[in-house]
Amino acid sequence: MGQVHTGTSITATSRARESALPTLRALLAPPLPWSKLAFAREMLLHLGLYGLYLFTSKLVFGHDTEQVARRNGIAFADFEAKGFTRWEAHLQGWLLDNALWAIRALNRVYFLTFWPLIAAIAVVLYCFNRDRYRFYRNVVLITITVALVVFMLAPVASPRMLPQYVFVDTVVQLGPSALLSESAQDRYNAFAAVPSLHFAWGLLFGILFWRIGPRWLKIAGVPYPSMTFLAIVATGMHFALDTVAGGVLTLGALVFYEGFLSKWLGGNRAAPSTGQTAADRSPGR
Repeated sequence: MGQVHTGTSITATSRARESALPTLRALLAPPLPWSKLAFAREMLLHLGLYGLYLFTSKLVFGHDTEQVARRNGIAFADFEAKGFTRWEAHLQGWLLDNALWAIRALNRVYFLTFWPLIAAIAVVLYCFNRDRYRFYRNVVLITITVALVVFMLAPVASPRMLPQYVFVDTVVQLGPSALLSESAQDRYNAFAAVPSLHFAWGLLFGILFWRIGPRWLKIAGVPYPSMTFLAIVATGMHFALDTVAGGVLTLGALVFYEGFLSKWLGGNRAAPSTGQTAADRSPGR
């Protein structure tokens, strides 16, 4: 009887895996024809992820999330200081004293290089190259899945929320302050500093720009992650080590997807590094 039960369990587990595979393929590797319904489905997916990002922000610690995040932020900053000098506040102070125009510009870079650029790139890729859209969409899904787990279990406050480190909240002080106004507080997770998704996706965009060409876009792809890094550090939104965690997250997601998941799903090849493919020459499938 025990052997029969074990065999039945193994069979049931095998069937569950077999049934889950088509479901995962349907999510990560669906056919993406040009239609309003398919486009709406993709938009709902992104809106759902954004909603999940907001919903999970205080799911584990509830009203204690801010206290836990501040404590983790201090611990993270102290850990960084053991290996590096804490130079971020000095950089911000120098810019505030000598190049206020640069801080104002970086405030806007901080905003424009996140959701607006994400939305614009997603729409352009979906319209003109659905293979590449699917590839980078899935890499983003991996990064945000891992990040959401970290944000829930180990929330970390950004430097601007830790007064003992003498950071100025430049976005609130110099604008556009609407980004961090009281009415905007409910539209983002203030305790999601580590890993920095802002830098993680900035690095991913740099890789994307380099891969798809043309030459001017390749050139833009090289300094783009550095510009993102400068913007999020100089504005007091992240410590440098936050960005390291974000960079590791993106590179890990790329390796995992290109080396394993895309092959396991089947029929959803890794994005080529050159632009001479049928997918590049056509508006999508």
